[in-house]
Amino acid sequence: DMDLSHLTVTTRSNAVVCAAVAVCAWTILQRFQAFHRLKLTKDSKGRRKLPKAIAVFGTATDVGKSIVCTALCRILSDEGYSVAPFKAQNMSNNSFVTLDGHEIGRAQAAQAEAARCEPTRDMNPVLLKPSSDTGCQVILSGKPLGNLEAREYFRNIEQRHSKVRLAVKTALSRLQEKYDIVVLEGAGSCAELNLKDRDVVNFSAAELADADVILVADIEKCGVFAQVIGTIDLLTPAERRRVKGIIINKFRGDPSMFDDGVKIIEQRTKIPILGVVPYFRGIHIDSEDALPREAKLDPAPPNPSAHSNTIYIAVLYLPHISNFTDFLPLSKEPNTEVHYLQHRIVKDLRPYHAVILPGSKNVRFDLDWLRKEGWAEALSSYYKTGKRGQVVGICGGLQMMGREIADPMGYDGAPGTMEGLGFVGIHTEMKGPGSKTLRRASGTCLIPNSLCKTAVSGYEIHLGSSSLIPPTAPAFLLNCSGQEDDIDWGDGAVSPDNRAWGSYLHGLFDSPNFRRKFLSSLRGNLPSEIGYKYAEEKENDVDMDLQVQLADKEAQYNALASHFRNSLDLAKISLMPKEVPKEVHNSGIQTK
Repeated sequence: DMDLSHLTVTTRSNAVVCAAVAVCAWTILQRFQAFHRLKLTKDSKGRRKLPKAIAVFGTATDVGKSIVCTALCRILSDEGYSVAPFKAQNMSNNSFVTLDGHEIGRAQAAQAEAARCEPTRDMNPVLLKPSSDTGCQVILSGKPLGNLEAREYFRNIEQRHSKVRLAVKTALSRLQEKYDIVVLEGAGSCAELNLKDRDVVNFSAAELADADVILVADIEKCGVFAQVIGTIDLLTPAERRRVKGIIINKFRGDPSMFDDGVKIIEQRTKIPILGVVPYFRGIHIDSEDALPREAKLDPAPPNPSAHSNTIYIAVLYLPHISNFTDFLPLSKEPNTEVHYLQHRIVKDLRPYHAVILPGSKNVRFDLDWLRKEGWAEALSSYYKTGKRGQVVGICGGLQMMGREIADPMGYDGAPGTMEGLGFVGIHTEMKGPGSKTLRRASGTCLIPNSLCKTAVSGYEIHLGSSSLIPPTAPAFLLNCSGQEDDIDWGDGAVSPDNRAWGSYLHGLFDSPNFRRKFLSSLRGNLPSEIGYKYAEEKENDVDMDLQVQLADKEAQYNALASHFRNSLDLAKISLMPKEVPKEVHNSGIQTK
C-alpha cells in the first residue's frame, strides 16, 4: 500500500551516475507500481477494474472505430458491466428512432444493442445529416434544430458555451451517472489540427469524460506506421498521456507476421499494442455511413437465365441516400443478390425482379438526379413493359414515386412544386423541421397479394407528409401501440396492379417473415433456413418475428465480440496507470 507517486532521487554526482541511478530507481518504481496495481485489478464484484470511460479514436476515417466500439460494448457487457455507447457528434444520413421519439445515429443504436441497453438520445447528442456538399440538417438532443451551412454550424461550436457543447456535456454526464462504463467513439482522425478549436467529439469529449483512449489504425490502407506514429506525434502532451493502447485493425493474413511491426510502433510511441485484429467476413453489423465492403455497387448486369434460382434486386444509390441499412437484410438471404446502381452506363433494369427507391436527405435534388442520369426513364420503361417486376419506395423513395412534391418554403432547394414519377397516387408536401415525424410503429400489410396481413414493424423519420389521391389505397395499416398516440393510420400507397408500392417505414425488411414473403412474391418460393421455419408457421405473430430478428442480431454481436476477444489483450487497459509519464513518465524522477 505504499504511495510511490512522489518518489524522487537526488544526487550530487556527475551526470552519468545520476542517469544510472535514475534508470535503476525507475525500474524499481515500475515493479512496485505493477505489484501495487495487481492488487487493485478487481472491483467489489470480482470484475476487472476498468476506467469509467474508454474512448476509441482513429488515425483516419473508416479505420473501424464503430466496429471496435460495438465489440467493446458486447465484451464489457459479457463481463457484467453496465455499458453505454456515446458519440458526441456523428455525421450520417443513417439514423434510428428511440422509443421516446428521438433521432440518433444508426451506429450508436447498434452499439447500444451490443451493450444490451435501450438506445437513447444521450448516446448521440449531435447528429449532422448532410443535405448538400456544404450544408446539413442538425439534430440536437434527438430533435431537428434546422438546416445550417458548415460555416454557420462551426461558428456556433467555437463559442465556449454553445448549445452544442452544452448538449454534449449534459448527455455525457447523464450516461456516466447511470452506467458503469461509457464507450466513446471519435470521428475521423483525432489529430486534425485545423479542427481542434471546434472539436466536440475527439479529445474534447475524452477530457470531459476523463477517458482512457484507444487509438485504432487500419493496416489494410497501408502506411500504418505513418498513421500511428504520425498521429501520436501530432498530439499535445496532455492528449498523448490519455492514449493507453493501440489497435491495428483489418490485418489480412497471419497476424504474427506483424510482430516486428508491433515492436517498432511500441518502441517509437512507448504505447502498448493491444492487438492485431484480423480482417473478418461473415459478421454482419449495421454500417455507420457507408455501404459495407461486400455490397455490390454498379456490378455487371445480371444474367437471370444463367442463375434461374437467384432473385436480383436493384437499389438506386441516390446522391443523398439515407438508411441504406434498410436493404442489407435482403442481401443476406440465400439465392438473393442486391445491386446498388449509381453510374452504370446502360440503364437497363429488365433483368431485376424488383427496383427499390431508398430514402433520401434531399428528395427533390435526388429526383432531379434520377431524371438527369436516365434512371427515371429506365424505371418508367421497367414498370410499363415488365410483367412481374415490382417498384418499391421507402420514405423519400415513396415521395418520388407519387404524382408531385410541393415544397412551398424551399426546405429541399428553391421553393416550388416538382412532378413525381407517377407510379402511385399520392401528393407530398415538405414541411419544416418542427413537424418532422419521428416514431416507431408496427402493423400489417394491406397490399392485396401474398404479403397481405403480414405483420410489419419499423420506424419513421421524415419531414414531408403524403396524402392519397383517390382511388389509391394505403399499403400498410400502422399504429404506435403502447405510446401516447395509440391510433391507427394508413401508411404508404399501392398501385392498382400491386406492382408499385411504398412505405414511410424504415426497417421494413428487418422482419424475417415480411422479408421472405416479399422475396417469394417476386418469383416462387425460396429455400427456408432453419432459423426462419417457426416464423413462417407463425406468420402473423409479431412477437415471434421479433424474437427471430433479435436472435440473429445477438448471434452477430456475439461473433464480433469473440473475434475481437481472441485478438486483443484488454487486460492491458485495466493495468495501465492513469497518468502516462513524460520521458521517465512524471514519476518524480527527473532526467534530461
